[in-house]
Amino acid sequence: MSDNEFFDDDFDYASIGDLPHARISVGKSSQDDYKRSLRMSSTPSFLSSDETMMGDLMSEADTEMPFTPAKSKAASYHFTQSPSSSSSSSSSQSTQGPFHTPVQTNRKHKPTFTAESPSKRPKLSPGTSVKNRDEDTSVFATSQQCNGYFILSHSSQYQQWFDKYKVPHGAQFEIARLSAEKVRSLDYLFIKSIGGKSNADAIRMIEQRVAAMGVFDGEHEKNQYQKAFKAEHVATRPWAEQDKEDERMAEDTDACLGGYQESPGHNWYGGKVVYRGKMRYINGGANFKVELDKPELGPSTRITRKFGSKRILRINISFDGVQSHRRARAEELVELFKKPFVLNGRVFRAFLERDMTVFMFMTNERLANGTRPGIVVEDDLQMGLTELFEWHNPIRENMNQTAAKWASRLALGLSTSIPGPMLEVENILQVADIVSPKGSDMTDGAGLANLATLSAIQTQLNLSAMPPAVQVRIDGNKGLLVRKSSDTLEDTMKIWIRPSMTKVKRSYPSNDRAHRTIDVLRVAHNPRVGATLSVEIIINLSHNGVPLEVFKELMELSFQELKAPLTAWAKDPETTCSPQDELVKLWEEVCKKGSVGRQRVARHKVSTARLHGIEAKEDEDMEEDEDGVHLGKGSSPWWADEISGQPSTLEETVMYYLQAGFDPRTSWILAEKLKSTINATIETHKRKCKINVGKSVYAFIAPDTTGRLKPGEVFFQSSQPIPGREGYECSVVKGPVLLGRNPCKLPSDIQKWQAVDCFALRDIKDVIFISTQGSRRGADYLAGGDYDGDKALMIWENLLVDPFVNADLHFADPPEDLESYFQTENELVSDVVRRAPPGSENYIPELQTVLLNGLTNSTMVGMYSAFHATASYELGYGSSEAKRLAYMFVDILDGAKTGKRPSERTVKNDCARYNGRRPRYVVKMEKASEVTNTRSAYAERQVSEPFIMDELLVHAAKVADAHKEEVIKLCQPKQGAMPRDDDLERPWREKLEGANAGTPESASLKKDLECIKRHVDSIYEKTPITGVFTNKPISERQDILRRQSLKFMSGPKLWKDGGELSVHWSMDELSRVRASYAYVHDCQVQVDAYKPYSKRFTRFPFDVAARALCDIKAKAVGRETHLAGFMADCLKLKPLS
Repeated sequence: MSDNEFFDDDFDYASIGDLPHARISVGKSSQDDYKRSLRMSSTPSFLSSDETMMGDLMSEADTEMPFTPAKSKAASYHFTQSPSSSSSSSSSQSTQGPFHTPVQTNRKHKPTFTAESPSKRPKLSPGTSVKNRDEDTSVFATSQQCNGYFILSHSSQYQQWFDKYKVPHGAQFEIARLSAEKVRSLDYLFIKSIGGKSNADAIRMIEQRVAAMGVFDGEHEKNQYQKAFKAEHVATRPWAEQDKEDERMAEDTDACLGGYQESPGHNWYGGKVVYRGKMRYINGGANFKVELDKPELGPSTRITRKFGSKRILRINISFDGVQSHRRARAEELVELFKKPFVLNGRVFRAFLERDMTVFMFMTNERLANGTRPGIVVEDDLQMGLTELFEWHNPIRENMNQTAAKWASRLALGLSTSIPGPMLEVENILQVADIVSPKGSDMTDGAGLANLATLSAIQTQLNLSAMPPAVQVRIDGNKGLLVRKSSDTLEDTMKIWIRPSMTKVKRSYPSNDRAHRTIDVLRVAHNPRVGATLSVEIIINLSHNGVPLEVFKELMELSFQELKAPLTAWAKDPETTCSPQDELVKLWEEVCKKGSVGRQRVARHKVSTARLHGIEAKEDEDMEEDEDGVHLGKGSSPWWADEISGQPSTLEETVMYYLQAGFDPRTSWILAEKLKSTINATIETHKRKCKINVGKSVYAFIAPDTTGRLKPGEVFFQSSQPIPGREGYECSVVKGPVLLGRNPCKLPSDIQKWQAVDCFALRDIKDVIFISTQGSRRGADYLAGGDYDGDKALMIWENLLVDPFVNADLHFADPPEDLESYFQTENELVSDVVRRAPPGSENYIPELQTVLLNGLTNSTMVGMYSAFHATASYELGYGSSEAKRLAYMFVDILDGAKTGKRPSERTVKNDCARYNGRRPRYVVKMEKASEVTNTRSAYAERQVSEPFIMDELLVHAAKVADAHKEEVIKLCQPKQGAMPRDDDLERPWREKLEGANAGTPESASLKKDLECIKRHVDSIYEKTPITGVFTNKPISERQDILRRQSLKFMSGPKLWKDGGELSVHWSMDELSRVRASYAYVHDCQVQVDAYKPYSKRFTRFPFDVAARALCDIKAKAVGRETHLAGFMADCLKLKPLS
């Protein structure tokens, strides 16, 4: 493109997405200067990282939003409303209504220049560092606030290269992410070399280049490392998935939606790549800083499937734990997120906030590249923010909704879901809600689905059985679809939607495939039998008549049931089965108690875990996004070290050693790991005061639409045998039961009802049905629940049920003066539109004010939950003050939909009364690092009777400590000696014998063994100190151990690899002997010269060579089995008898 092509006397912007029409004018007298600077900045650079690679960094940092004057030394650049555009817009509105969206264009426009007086550059926010033109500008502009928008990361020069050579989006994102680390050798030639490649290939090249620079440890690029961790990378690295998305969407824009009925065996769907960043506020700083995180595979949503994963950017907001800063900066945050955010030239706009995470949408706008600043429309095939709103929740059809409720509906498109079958519009039917004579909606949130629909969901989601109910989103509807009673397996799929399920209204049914696809959130199958009582449930049960001694008895039983199966191997051999059978049973119990199978599924299938009610194990010391800036090298939490073979979790480690043939009676390492596993679980039960109730179930609740159940009656039939009231197995629960759900803050939140058998509902299993008769919805008594996917706890344990007495129902009604504590924003959508009509400059910012309102209210939920706990402790669970705070908590929780928030006066008074004081049991149940020793931190009990949790924590500590002592004794070696394993020492001892045999090969072998010894000794000396090491977050610990095991496995080199060992060694033999010596050396170092076996050995040998040591052991035990890792992860051990 010649320079003159940028200059034209007639320049106009057409529609630019979410901004009004605009025009640029630049001084004519400055053309020569501007051409000269443009020529310099657009010249490709082949210089090194220490030399200038870009043109003018400030070509973006100077950038101003349209309609805001911006000036430079030679000329000023300002945006003015185009007369023609203005009149066109006015005409359009008068003839087509306020919701008419102007036709967007992909035409490239040329600026016109007019003379203006010189002036300054635009000001950046305080604390922003900007390089001068004469300085090195080979870095991206990051976290800079210009007048009008926020630069996440952008470089004009790099963006020209990205666009010219078609660098894939994922590679652009990674380069921008790494720019924060000042990675500056990705020059013009390199960018050109990755152009046109897939995301996976381009990012592999970036990792290799950066590793070669020495910025990060390059060891991970070794073939052994990459191959070993392939399973972990496949499960977490998103680039192959992003490539598949790009390829499919290039052929069909709806290809990522899934749900194609013509290909039942093809269940792929898109939207599973998560792009995110963290915005931090550092105390004492002047700016918010955004750090991009490495993308990962994660759950899919409707919006990411429809528009592609890369169109959504999640920004998590962190205040480094200082809550006061969060409240003080809330309004500032809202104003900040109302700005366009720029990442690699693309514009992202905020459209939703949930739990201090702001969701941003990539619009059809971008920074003009190669010219002076401006945000322009680039691609009319993509949509702006206004079009997203119209697609998901059309404003014109929802004008009478409150603005807060309209804003909350956007969350429906971001629910974690899996696409099910797609329905025809005519098969999405309507059915009326059942309403009581007093106006209570008895079926709120629950619809129906025929057998054909549920069968299709089973097939498409590859479920083991047809679900009786599914929690779904479909178009603007949300709720639970329950199997239609007395239905037959028809060929046509149909569902029935109730008015209470409809959250987004349309004037006519949408034919969009995304709107006709059933988005499945969770399915009802194999409900959890044997639940754990939460603290709030325990407090409620105690208040309503359950004595302290009952809780103590159940707690002691819980500890015993936890420990007994894991210590059965230590019993007298004459009273038990064979030692091998005991080890098999131990393996099975560890797998079950540690939920190992579910955790493996959660690691391998991150996008479908929630569907099956599976959540990945998390480390409580670790932040959600603790990965920081790494090149994908950092480990994912709880994955095994595939180099050494050592698993990450304690439970899987115990199982790994057991299946190799180790016995806790003779193996100190297995005994130690087992002791740590059992005692860690006991400690968790003690700290959290866990009480397990075997005769209970946690399942979806649904209304009885047959009308057979009477008021106060419920029905539940399990698909699997469950413990009956008298101890025998059954499938249908009968008799008095307790029903409750979390949160449980009111005495009436648990109800004692009657479970009955109902023949009309016998075909539907694993769902708790509640009567639709009476004056009030049954679920409403359970903490204000409904049937759109709520789950409840049903208990039929006589020890809890018999003494329980239902609380007075006045607790189920809010205080008469509750509204006086709130200020309610009842502004309607129509009010917002009237104040800022569509197409006006303020339209998007006004909507964003509503959409981001949660940022100003996010701390209130946790705060009022804590206030309620304090009031319940000090004044009593049934006090009027505790009741008020419970209802305030509920209303604040729903504040995003209702627009209600506590008044400033209320918050001030409640903070003065409750803030800074916490019940003693709450402090004790927290981790030690968070416990305060300040006496004023404890709330003082102001009622005579003791509080149930204070009593239970004392009893839990007593019982747990006794069990832990017993476990320690069981796992101690006999006669105080720490046994050494002859099997593990044998490979090294045999080689030593050969080296001392005096044969011609002995000298060479002795030299080889000395080489192995030096290598192992050098690694051993660098072993991390255990005390400091175990306090680190899990991913950091894993990375340290993986680096250590990689160094251990990397030497000494074989002869064929140019190493110092003789030609006789193979890799398998080296691995065995090296591992054996590591074990021997550790034993020798740790044994006291005068008191043999007085010190326990370290974990070093197994940390660096667990697979080799287990292989040695399995061969020694005999009949070892060869099993690939991916097969082992999928198998379950089931004893033959």
